[in-house]
Amino acid sequence: AAALIERPLAAARSEAAALALTGERAVGAAELHLTLAALGDQADLPSEWLQRLQPLLRDLSDHLPPLVGHVSGFGRFSASETHVQVALPSVPGVADMHHEVRERMRWAGVPFKDGHGFQPHISLAFLHSDEADLPTGDRAGMALSFGAISLVFGGTRYDYLHMSNVQVNVGDDVTRGQRLTE
Repeated sequence: AAALIERPLAAARSEAAALALTGERAVGAAELHLTLAALGDQADLPSEWLQRLQPLLRDLSDHLPPLVGHVSGFGRFSASETHVQVALPSVPGVADMHHEVRERMRWAGVPFKDGHGFQPHISLAFLHSDEADLPTGDRAGMALSFGAISLVFGGTRYDYLHMSNVQVNVGDDVTRGQRLTE
């Protein structure tokens, strides 16, 4: 299974629900995210990759602010038989976050895919090459916020929430980097 480091819109569920398109090939609202780094196949990673990566992601979530911006437009990637309809976010700091994640991975010796440049996007639908884009309606300009960093692989997801997004009450136990399920 492939492993990804991403910024999920799921932390802002109302935004994800508003951005999600409808249709058979549309990506569900809970799956909308912006990928910061693709690690590739788990079998190709060093045996201790998870132990190396988790503290780095926890530290990023502790020290970097949530990212906010808006949808600046829409596009379509057509590098294969399957085309991807995407939202193009304008989010100050996302390129810096992408760079920071990759630099920390290099430092920790965790390899990642590095075959092309970084084009921030949110995949909305996976279409056949002869299919028209799904209607986007009035989603251009809508607000976006990314309040977590997630590590996703093989059906497992670790969410590292920014503490500014977590309300903690007296007596609550707070564990960073725990596996969350819905």
